[in-house]
Amino acid sequence: MLTESLTALQDQWQTADNTVSPALLDDTGTQLAALARALDTVGLLGARFVAEGLITNINWLTDPRQSAEILEDNRPVTANIGSSLTALRLYLSEMTDKTHRDALIDYCTELPCGLNVEQAAFLSGLLALASIQDSSAVERRTATEDEVSLTSEKDIDPELMSMLYTELPELSEEFALLLQTVSDSGDTDSLRDAQRAAHTIKGLANMAGIRGLANLTHYLEDILELLTEAQTLPGERLSSDLLDAGDCLSAMCDSVTDNEPAPESALSCLQSILDWHYLAKTEGIDAITHKGDESNDSDESIKSDDDVQPSALVTAQENAEVPETITAPISTTAEINKPAVESIDSSKPEQQDTQARQKAAETPEKAAESQQQPTLSVPLNLLDNLFRIAGESTTLSTQLDEELTQLRRLTRTSRDRYRAMERVMTDLEQRLQEYSHLNPSTDIDDKDFDPLEMDRFNELHSGISRLHEAAADVSEVSSGMNDHIHQLIELHSAQSGLQKEALDNIVRTRMVSVSTISARVHRILRQACRATGKNAKLVIEGEGVMIDSQVLGELTAPLMHIIRNAVDHGLETPHTRFELDKPKVGTIKLSFQRDSDQLLISCQDDGAGIDTLRVRQEADRKGLVDPDVQLSEQETQRLILLPGFSTRDETSHLSGRGIGMDVVNRQVTQLHGSLQLQSEPGKGTRIELSLPPSSLMIRVLLVRAGRQIVALSTRGVEQSLLSIDGTFSETEDGLVFKTDEQNYPAITLESLTGKAPQPAQQKDRIHPVLIVNLGQNQLVAVMVREILAHRELIFKDMGELIPTLPGIPGLTILANGEVAPVIDLPARVQYESSNKKLNTELVAVEEEHRLAKVMVVDDSISARKSLITLFRDIGYEVHSAIDGLDAMNKIRRDPPDLILTDYEMPRMNGVELTTSLRGLEETRNIPIIMITSRSTSKHRLEADNAGVNCYITKPWTETQLLSSVEDLLEPTSVELAEQH
Repeated sequence: MLTESLTALQDQWQTADNTVSPALLDDTGTQLAALARALDTVGLLGARFVAEGLITNINWLTDPRQSAEILEDNRPVTANIGSSLTALRLYLSEMTDKTHRDALIDYCTELPCGLNVEQAAFLSGLLALASIQDSSAVERRTATEDEVSLTSEKDIDPELMSMLYTELPELSEEFALLLQTVSDSGDTDSLRDAQRAAHTIKGLANMAGIRGLANLTHYLEDILELLTEAQTLPGERLSSDLLDAGDCLSAMCDSVTDNEPAPESALSCLQSILDWHYLAKTEGIDAITHKGDESNDSDESIKSDDDVQPSALVTAQENAEVPETITAPISTTAEINKPAVESIDSSKPEQQDTQARQKAAETPEKAAESQQQPTLSVPLNLLDNLFRIAGESTTLSTQLDEELTQLRRLTRTSRDRYRAMERVMTDLEQRLQEYSHLNPSTDIDDKDFDPLEMDRFNELHSGISRLHEAAADVSEVSSGMNDHIHQLIELHSAQSGLQKEALDNIVRTRMVSVSTISARVHRILRQACRATGKNAKLVIEGEGVMIDSQVLGELTAPLMHIIRNAVDHGLETPHTRFELDKPKVGTIKLSFQRDSDQLLISCQDDGAGIDTLRVRQEADRKGLVDPDVQLSEQETQRLILLPGFSTRDETSHLSGRGIGMDVVNRQVTQLHGSLQLQSEPGKGTRIELSLPPSSLMIRVLLVRAGRQIVALSTRGVEQSLLSIDGTFSETEDGLVFKTDEQNYPAITLESLTGKAPQPAQQKDRIHPVLIVNLGQNQLVAVMVREILAHRELIFKDMGELIPTLPGIPGLTILANGEVAPVIDLPARVQYESSNKKLNTELVAVEEEHRLAKVMVVDDSISARKSLITLFRDIGYEVHSAIDGLDAMNKIRRDPPDLILTDYEMPRMNGVELTTSLRGLEETRNIPIIMITSRSTSKHRLEADNAGVNCYITKPWTETQLLSSVEDLLEPTSVELAEQH
């Protein structure tokens, strides 16, 4: 393919007459530039330098000032360029032939801008090295355990390791997400970004001496670089293997941070990437793109064990000795300003690739990205303490504001009291004057003066005078104190502003973008599709929305449930979708957006929707609702949120256990959020979540409920009316609040808080009425006694010791220091409404449909975490223990329904644990699965003799493990059903 363009050019130059046309020069320069890029892509640096040198000579010929003398007799120049093109074609056709290589060097030295002696020698070495990469000389070798080792070098700088532990998980998740973007949208920019992420991980791994990460990312980077330079996308099979490699890379990074060995899939993943790398090097870029998929549809897979013996690419070029520094292999004259090739420092083997990537990245968008602010790693516990202190400081500031308000009230009262005292003193003084005039003094010294001629004063007058002076002093002090209070209020206002800004910044430090969980959500979708045999694509909107990291962490598990539920219950099989004239691949859209002070999340699929008829039938059959209760369409849909509800008769990896959406609803409620359902038969289901974006602050209405002050979350409160804006009336369905616009079912706040309501008083007196939106256009009127204030306060969880109260997610501290419960009105009203319609046998039904408890016993953190994540994501209740002795202590307190244990563990191994459990009456029948790397018959026989039910050797697959778990748990499920 590389020689086809050269053949055409060679013929044109050999048949050219004494005058070379400008069109031929332009066409030659264009085709040689494309050839140079292709040669660089496949790593033929020597041939690339020749092509660029020929371009330099073509440019020189097109400059009349430089080539005027030669153009008078340009036949030798024409012949030299044509001969050089012929020699280059012959070299590319047979790179192992030394004769073609020498001829190419000779012709290049005879060009106008030819080679000097040193350059010719260097170019000859490059051409010889490239000849070693001929496909016939490329070998394969099997990836070894040592090549995926995650052991770091000794005496590594602790700061470097700390940076490694911090950045590796983030970089691996970013890499996996970029690969997912490439697979979904075919974005070549994301392909280049993935290459850079792989290069960064490789650099960190090399600094720490972690060979496993460095090897995998090295070959991943090479493959991505080939695709990027060719401006093409990976084929379907390669894209799938790249996604698997991204998942494996994330697992390897987790193992590094946990100081654990490489995951089981690391070796096979590296081998797969090595195979693709070999294929690209030997058969060209088309072999790993969609063209390769099309040409190999009828061929066996690249991973076929019959045709391929996996091995790594080994060439002599990796060990070749190169001079320390070299100059451009093809020189230019002094009049040409731009050299053909930049100098390269061979002491840095990756310099050329790095420079190429940096140049490719020099776009306005990438330049903006490169101007990132410096960052500083902060321990999470320190950040949590700052978060807590900021909340406490805000609470104290609110209390201080209340104290200042009281102080101002007292100063106003003092001023009023002073004015009243002044009036009393003035009245007293007037009365004394009147008394003095009416009762003249009989003092003999006063006989010469008439009372009208001289005022006469006694001690009472002196006392009143001193009282006036003291009152004036008090007034002056009060005025000064009032000025200081005003200054204090202004300072407090400024301090509150700064504190609000500090609080906002502290809250921002905990904010993370939704994109941080995108990779995991995509992995869950792929897992669910593999388990169900369905095809689906996930579209995530609003990945840039910022959410409190704690909220996002607690929200991840519900989202996983929703995604799995959409695949398992919502989407149809490919055959069914074909019959319904739907696209073969279903679509699940996950959307995030901020609306005022609420975070809105929706998950919508284009599947079959909720079969409300079957839902009602199952609810009646299982006794979840009273058969006489009439439910609306929306109420029937919400039955799937009840504990123990499932429309599946058979249990699978993803469904049929009766546990799932009720867990989602409960977890969303604990985040003081709400869940709404919208479904249309044949078109799909939409699940909407609404919750606050931060776990620290909450907007509330402070109201009275009886003698207590409660905080009503503003979520769902659409309007505040007065009772005189409508009328109350009793109906068969209960109390109704009627206005000119609409009739609302009415409920008292006291009935939601468990206090005795006083309906008559509520209806007769004027009081506020809150119109609350329960979702899906369901509005109710909540009657309250008094609205005190609207505040933004610190939200606090109830703590682990207090059970979950539906609709009461936490509490807040008021300005006077009192504690007020926070009530989420939509959730609380729905809970109370559900209680009125649910059968009283619900508790027994919950017990019947409880999920089996699984205990994971393994001393390896990574192995334990991977099993815990797998079973929790599916929906099991999972407990863990670090060895057999720890497991025994926990089993005595709370026996599980199934145990997954390792073979070799400290203190008590898996066989000893099994023997101990089989010797106890209460644990004798617990199914035990042993997962181990020991595959000999001796180990297996010892486990069987101890009483192990299932013996699985590593590496295991999810399907294999989950099938074994289901087979062992099926008798337990039958026993539970018989007991009830």
